[in-house]
Amino acid sequence: MSDQEQSPPETPRLEASQAEVKTFTGYRRSRKTHWSIAVTDLLARMVITLGGIGTIVAVGLMCLFLVWVVIPLFFSPDQETVSAEQRSWLSEKGKPVHVALDDYNLMGWAAFANGQVIKFRIDNGEILDRISLAEEGEELTAWSFPQRGDMAILGYEDGRIRRSEISFSLDFMQLEDAPEALRSLKVGDIATYGKKLAQMTPEKQIRLVGLKVDMFQYVDTKVGQPVVRIDHSTEGREPTFVAIFADGQAQYHKFRMNNMTQKISDRTRSSTFELAANNLGIPDFVKLAGMGDNIYTIWKDGHLDRYDARKRKDIKLTETINLEQDGVQITAVQQVIGKNTLLIGDSNGDVWSFFRISAEAPEDFKR
Repeated sequence: MSDQEQSPPETPRLEASQAEVKTFTGYRRSRKTHWSIAVTDLLARMVITLGGIGTIVAVGLMCLFLVWVVIPLFFSPDQETVSAEQRSWLSEKGKPVHVALDDYNLMGWAAFANGQVIKFRIDNGEILDRISLAEEGEELTAWSFPQRGDMAILGYEDGRIRRSEISFSLDFMQLEDAPEALRSLKVGDIATYGKKLAQMTPEKQIRLVGLKVDMFQYVDTKVGQPVVRIDHSTEGREPTFVAIFADGQAQYHKFRMNNMTQKISDRTRSSTFELAANNLGIPDFVKLAGMGDNIYTIWKDGHLDRYDARKRKDIKLTETINLEQDGVQITAVQQVIGKNTLLIGDSNGDVWSFFRISAEAPEDFKR
């Protein structure tokens, strides 16, 4: 073995030309878009464009509609008199105390102070039926007819009070089941059918409108004096009414509700309360607030007393105000739907609305 170091063997070097190796790609790729994608893109652009235009058109039409609805509010209203004929039965009975029309403006009913209800045809005034709200020998002395709904409360000379329901009935008759006289009607035509009215509908059905009057048991007030003022409300869960008698007594009644059948019982929970001593006599009007929690007694000179009736057995006077100026008389008192706003008509021909506001304000009523 030699003392000289042995050098490692030299690694063979490859020439550059030998190190370059070409990559295998198979086949050349095509960059062309498939026809289905092009069609989809075109359809998408069309849908988006049409959707945007449609949205702009819809918003524009809504603005035009709002303008069309609002502009008439800046002009005086007008009305067209379709018919102004005097019905003979109106001149015989005098002014009705309440009038109601059905939803299709075919039939109406009018109640008179003598307790008679006349059911009539609107277009020509033909009397269809006469119904009495008082038994033979009875005299109706006070009434409260429905503002909405069907309930009416009636007061009589002997001090008794009776609940009634007056409602329109609606039925439909198939054309093949109708008599010949009704089948020959044209769309919109009206004919008398017994005590009902028949009208041909666009669907070729016969619409039958009638009137149903139900009288329920008497509420014995144990007073024996004529009922002179009465009002009721059905806005709460249990209907309530307030009655004032000829001797100045006042009663508050709440009908009982059957929890099982959800029907109104003829039994009531009642209480008697004292009217304020103001030397004005019997109030000219009495009104019950929507939930039956406030009672308003009103005189023609504008004097109003408000009673808190939230506690049935502790009804008390809480407020006294004057609704009118000196020399102006109240001629009519009504309430808007909900019975929380009073509408007062006076001898000047003006109509005012009054409603309660927060007790923190200096007055509980504002005009």
